[in-house]
Amino acid sequence: MPQHVWSILCTKASIDNQSNNVSLFEVIEQLTIRGAPQSQEFLLPGTFELVSLWVRTDPAVPESAAMRIQLQRPDGSLKGGGTMDVNLTSALRNRTLAKMNGLPLLGAGRYCFIVESKLASEAVWTLCARIPVEVAIEAARG
Repeated sequence: MPQHVWSILCTKASIDNQSNNVSLFEVIEQLTIRGAPQSQEFLLPGTFELVSLWVRTDPAVPESAAMRIQLQRPDGSLKGGGTMDVNLTSALRNRTLAKMNGLPLLGAGRYCFIVESKLASEAVWTLCARIPVEVAIEAARG
């Protein structure tokens, strides 16, 4: 199965066409929101990207798998579950970019993006990474 190297949440990722290098803009570790509901679900507007790097387990052996991203909220509930392919049949490395328009939040606390993978022949997802994001809510000024 492809090896997960890293995942990072940011507001924008850009891949240079000539060098194939990736630039990550506004890496997100914490969000401070002013005037949001304290304990009810709301959608935080904005554009977010979770960028992951995958490599072949054995550089000489082509492989592929599926990956899934879910958002675990402070109450333990999971949102999301979108999947995409990690295709390492013709390349040694693969980056996946999961774009999100807004985050479904449920008050303040620690949120974790859960990155999982599985082979097509498997039924069970394997945990690859947990990317924490702290969310703080401040009272609206006024």
